[in-house]
Amino acid sequence: MEHTSFPITRRIGHPYQNRTPPKRKKPRTSFTRLQIAELEKRFHKQKYLASAERASLAKTLKMTDAQVKTWFQNRRTKWSEINEWLCRAESKDNYPDFTTTSKALPVKLIKGSHKSYQP
Repeated sequence: MEHTSFPITRRIGHPYQNRTPPKRKKPRTSFTRLQIAELEKRFHKQKYLASAERASLAKTLKMTDAQVKTWFQNRRTKWSEINEWLCRAESKDNYPDFTTTSKALPVKLIKGSHKSYQP
């Protein structure tokens, strides 16, 4: 029986030296009140934007296309969660079971401005 040997490869230096360094998390983006007001106004008219509409809105608000896209994605998620909470609250005769609700009721809803969020 013939024995074949394979060369043993050894790393020279630190085992992680050839890896790219981890990416740093980007800081949270702050939007002006005017930008938020315009984004909210547009969101209430239209939940989804085509790429051309998004680019136009981004240019108008001096934001990047990616910022507008992310804002709309996050806002749709928030809108969906609010609608889900309202549906659950209505189905339980306005006495929601807070033990099954994953998120607290937004302050805006507590103050009575929930009418604009109803489906």
